[in-house]
Amino acid sequence: MFMNFKKNLAAVTIVLVVMSTFIMFNLTTFAATTEPKPVDLKILVSPSSILADNSSYRCIFVQLVDAKGNLARAVQETTIDLSSSAPGIGIVDQTTTIPKNVTFASANFTSTYLPGTTAITATAPNYATVSSTLTTIGPYPYKTTVYGFPSVLPADGGIYSAVMVQLQDISGSPARAPNNVNVSLFSSNSKVGSVNSSITILQGQTYAIANFTSTTDSGTTDITALGHGYASTQQTFETTTLTSSTALQLKIFEGPPQVLADNNVYRQFAVELQNSTGCPTTRSSDTIVTIASADNTIATTDTEITIPAGSTYALANLYTTYRAGAVAITAATNGLKIDQQILTTVGYTPSKLAVFCTPSNLPADNQTYPAVQVQLQDDQGRPARNPDSGTIVKLFSSDLAVGDVLSPITIPLGQTQATGNFTLTNTPGATAITAIASNYTTGQDDITTYFIDYRPMLATLTVNPEHVNGANGVQVSAYITGDGDPVIGAQVSFASDISGAFSAIQSGNGFYNSTFTTPNLSQTAICTITVNATKTQWLDCAGTAQITVAPAVTPTSTPTETPVPTATPTSSPTATSSPTPAPSAGPNSADTTTPLSTSTANGVAPIQLCVKDSNGNSLSGTSVTSTARPAGAPILSAFTNETGFVAFQNVTAGSYTFQIFKDGYQLVSQTINATRQESTLTILLSNDNSARNNQNTTTSPFLIPAIVAVIIIVAIAASILLVRRRWNIKFSPSS
Repeated sequence: MFMNFKKNLAAVTIVLVVMSTFIMFNLTTFAATTEPKPVDLKILVSPSSILADNSSYRCIFVQLVDAKGNLARAVQETTIDLSSSAPGIGIVDQTTTIPKNVTFASANFTSTYLPGTTAITATAPNYATVSSTLTTIGPYPYKTTVYGFPSVLPADGGIYSAVMVQLQDISGSPARAPNNVNVSLFSSNSKVGSVNSSITILQGQTYAIANFTSTTDSGTTDITALGHGYASTQQTFETTTLTSSTALQLKIFEGPPQVLADNNVYRQFAVELQNSTGCPTTRSSDTIVTIASADNTIATTDTEITIPAGSTYALANLYTTYRAGAVAITAATNGLKIDQQILTTVGYTPSKLAVFCTPSNLPADNQTYPAVQVQLQDDQGRPARNPDSGTIVKLFSSDLAVGDVLSPITIPLGQTQATGNFTLTNTPGATAITAIASNYTTGQDDITTYFIDYRPMLATLTVNPEHVNGANGVQVSAYITGDGDPVIGAQVSFASDISGAFSAIQSGNGFYNSTFTTPNLSQTAICTITVNATKTQWLDCAGTAQITVAPAVTPTSTPTETPVPTATPTSSPTATSSPTPAPSAGPNSADTTTPLSTSTANGVAPIQLCVKDSNGNSLSGTSVTSTARPAGAPILSAFTNETGFVAFQNVTAGSYTFQIFKDGYQLVSQTINATRQESTLTILLSNDNSARNNQNTTTSPFLIPAIVAVIIIVAIAASILLVRRRWNIKFSPSS
């Protein structure tokens, strides 16, 4: 008995597996995994030119692209290693991370005071290395130049902070020290005076000051400055013996004639008391000197300095702004001739706006990205500092359907650029971003957005019937959905692994229907039918189902098996009307002429349908296909004629269920009993919009029956197991 139980259990298990497999074959739903994946890195440097000012700029961007060079989202958090080929020019963040499902990440580049060009390289596991160049802009230090302030000193053995050594580029503009620059100093005539043996121009500074020690001998001496790797220059200093001459004039010694327009403080010039011959002299009381700048937007000075009694000069400070230019400095006091000198501050004067949309390619995903950078530039395209308290820049997007930009943005005082946020829509396209600000030339750049987020589609394929003789028709229906909604306008194709033919596909509200005419086989075979669906911006999907195809039934010679067509009398209106043929997708023909024949065959009246819309208008070209029918009856399939009628002749008595479908209208199923009584049934189809809400809540019309079938099978198997167990317990020898 136990062996019989095992055999029965094995049989039940086989039945369960076979039936479950059959159900799943006839209700297969899956989506293809063809979403683009990132395969390459792309590095962007924008702006590509920044100041060599030891500041950090967000200007490095690393993007992910697919095999076609299109944007791609990271499938996992991706760490990018970054490096700079010339650390002396600047360094980049060592790493940046592209989060999962994001297309790019940014990094900061920190410049030094040394201008030049460096290559920025990005690497990551499983990606090829990419690189791009970045240039830093500024005066390149070339020489050390000596200035005296003042250069005429008393021969009194005093110590004077009067030797200034400035680092300059080849044109004479001040340049910042890229690192600490040691300068050796020499005096050509030690009898006149000596100088510190060396001084250091600190990193980021343009100058340093050394002491000059005079002797009591009058004369001149040349002070030479030597810096390793820099050209050298000389300056002549003169010492004179002080006399009791009356001071008659003021003399301004400005040191270097050029300083940086960098909003800094410079110990820049000396005001000296001189006699009529230009020699330094003293006064017995303090001398208060008023100093003024002719243009405070360029530079200002100490408004007042004091030359102490017994001293020949005093030093004054210069306060630069970010606005470069030449300015007159005037020194005056009562009873003395005034003096005026021209001093120049140097820098890049902004004249225009440059817009950099980086990355310029973005996903159309309704997100906000800090992708719009506006840089101030001079007329040669070099980055320039904002000399004003805050420049307000208004931004405009030419196509709001693509995206909009935050406006306005402000470039702060002393900065070269500012960043604006760009908010995208879900509509791909291109838009021009325009930047406008008072007193500056307008700038513009483009942003292009792409739809890269492919939504998944699901294909549910059903066939009816599952068993068919060769040379007969099978109704094939694919239901394509996405996010639970029917997908309209997909490109759908059917294929079988054996020969056969598919009729033209009729579609509507996510359903794609065709009739498959099976081949005439010599022996029974399992046929697998496959549906493939594609649509722009959607992932491809596919589904399969199986049918059993038996050899075609050969008609016998029995007269009753071969019905003779009934001739239509020529005097009947049906014979003289003009028929409108419609394609047929089944072995049973339908009369679609107008009016329709009502003659009977085999004692059964034809099945006649009239299909109209909700307004009562006839619907021609509507697909009418039987999905259930009496045993042994063939599939009925045809299209309505121009007046909305379709008729099926030579039908078998019994119940038929028809699927009635027309593109743009709700799919309808209707059951009809074929009897001797002649009748015409009118079917009303609602347009697709009225059915959409109901369809949205249904992932598949065949899913619930399949689930119920599986549950029933499992329940039967469980019941058999329970009964067998009780039987064994009841009749076991031990009981």
